[in-house]
Amino acid sequence: MPIEGNKTGHRNMAVVCWVASWILAIVGGMLFAVFENIGWDRGIYWALTTVTTVGYGDITPHNLMGYVIADSTMVLTIPIWSVAIAFATSWFTSWHIWDSHDQQIADRRNMHEQTQAHISSVVNP
Repeated sequence: MPIEGNKTGHRNMAVVCWVASWILAIVGGMLFAVFENIGWDRGIYWALTTVTTVGYGDITPHNLMGYVIADSTMVLTIPIWSVAIAFATSWFTSWHIWDSHDQQIADRRNMHEQTQAHISSVVNP
């Protein structure tokens, strides 16, 4: 049924975007840690606070490569998070829309059956 495919497609795209953004954030955090000479755990912490736009400011770049990695991480992950959120929102709202659509089809079938029964009772008394 095409309705199910649509729901599944939105869910799959949201998951793909979400996983891709986590991978990019972790890789960006690890590269940031290497170039800023800090621990990998602090680099990933920095990346997650940056891409979630919390940005406490307790870890900041101090050299050119740190800035390049920081900018690249932000530029690459924030749009992917946005797309993931859009797909997830679309998927959640599609449940309501498609459930309503399915109910309308059921109502039409019911009305058609009632009409056929009425016509049969008039034609064949």
